[in-house]
Amino acid sequence: YMIMRKNLYGHPAAGRSWGKLRDSEIIKHFNQDGWTCTQCESDPCLFYFTRDSAWALVSIHTDDLDAVATTNDILEGVFNNVHEIWEIKRTDPELMLGVCRKVTYAKDGKVESVEQTMEAYIRGMADSFRDFLPKRPIQTFLPPKTQLSKFERPSDAEIQRNQDKGYNRAVGMIVWAVRHAMIVGKYGVTQLCTVMAIPSDAAFEAAMHAIAFMEQRSKKGIKFSASGNRLPVFMTDASNKPDPHDGICHAGFTGHLANGPLMSKSSKLKHCGLSSEHNEYMGLTSCLRAVVWLRQLLNEIGRQDMIAAPTVVYGDNIQANRLCKEHFVTTGNQHIYMPDHWKREVMEAGMAVVKWVNTMYNVSDVMSKNVAPGIQKTLDPLLSGYGDISKLILQLEASPRLHTE
Repeated sequence: YMIMRKNLYGHPAAGRSWGKLRDSEIIKHFNQDGWTCTQCESDPCLFYFTRDSAWALVSIHTDDLDAVATTNDILEGVFNNVHEIWEIKRTDPELMLGVCRKVTYAKDGKVESVEQTMEAYIRGMADSFRDFLPKRPIQTFLPPKTQLSKFERPSDAEIQRNQDKGYNRAVGMIVWAVRHAMIVGKYGVTQLCTVMAIPSDAAFEAAMHAIAFMEQRSKKGIKFSASGNRLPVFMTDASNKPDPHDGICHAGFTGHLANGPLMSKSSKLKHCGLSSEHNEYMGLTSCLRAVVWLRQLLNEIGRQDMIAAPTVVYGDNIQANRLCKEHFVTTGNQHIYMPDHWKREVMEAGMAVVKWVNTMYNVSDVMSKNVAPGIQKTLDPLLSGYGDISKLILQLEASPRLHTE
C-alpha cells in the first residue's frame, strides 16, 4: 500500500483536504485577540469577520479571496493575519475571471455604483466565430419565436456539421458570459443547452445570434447603485408553452437589491403543468426557496434590518398568488403535488408576501420565455440594473390591484 504523507495537488481528495485545513485555520486565527469570524452555514464559502465596530465579508474560491469591509483597517487586518498563515498577494479587485468590476465613487468618497462587465471576453468570443456572426443589428438574445427542443431530431450529418463548426464550444463560452454579466440571456442559454448533443442548423444560428447580441451590448453588463432599493425584492414568472419533447414549461425569477440583479434563475419546472395557474404556482416554489436562503444568509451576516419585514415577491398570476396564502381546493387545482404547498409555510412564518404585478412590468418575464424585441428593450435595463427598479416598486406599491384579494 502506498501512504500519502501530505496533500497532493491534483489528487481527487486534495480539494476537500485543503478546504478543511483552510477553514479550520481561519476560524482558529480569527476568533482571538478581539477578532470574531463565522463561516456561514448558508454559504460555506463566505466568512463574516468583526472587530470592534467594523465588519468584513470575505468570499473564498479555493485560494482566491474577494473581500469588502466597512473600513480599510479591518481589511488590512484580514490580509495581514492570513498572510501570516499562508503567503498571499494582492491582485486588482477590478479584474477577476474575465470580469471587469468598476466601482464609481461620489464626491464624498462613498461608493455610488458598481458595474460588472465582460467586454474583452465577449469580443474575444465573437472573434472566435466571426465568420458565422450576423452583421445586422440584433435586438434580442435569441432570434424571435425561436424554441429549441429535442422533439425533432436533425439528421446525423446536420448534427456533425454544427458540432464541427464549434457549437459546443460556442455554448460553453456563452454560458460563462451569461453567468457573470449578461443575465438577460439566461433563458436563451437553457434553450441552447437543451440541444447540446443534437445541434441543428437553427440551434447554431441561434448561438451565433446570441454572440452577436452580446457583442453589440458588450459595454454593458450588470450594475448596482447605492441609490437603489435597500431591501431585496423578487419577481417570478412561468411560461404556459410546454416543450413538445417532454410537455414541461419554463419558469424563472429575479431578485434585486440596490437596483441590480442579486440573484436570478431560468429553468424548466419539475413537473408538467395543466394550466397557467399550475405552472405559475410551481414557479413560485423555486423563487421562494431562494428567498428563504437569502434571508437566512442575511441573518448570518448581521443584516437583520433587511429581513425585519416579509420579503416581497411579485407574480403576475392572481390565482397562483392567492393559492400561496389561501387554502382552497377545486377540481382545477386538486392535482397539485403536496410539496408545492410548502409555500404557505413560508407565508405563515412571515418570511415572504406575494403580490400582484402587471405582466408588462414583470422583470422575470425574460427568464421564462423568448420575449418580443419591444418587451426585452423595456425590461432589460430593469433586469440588469441600468434602470431604476426602485421607482417601479414605488409604482407597484401604489397599485390598486396590489393585493390579490
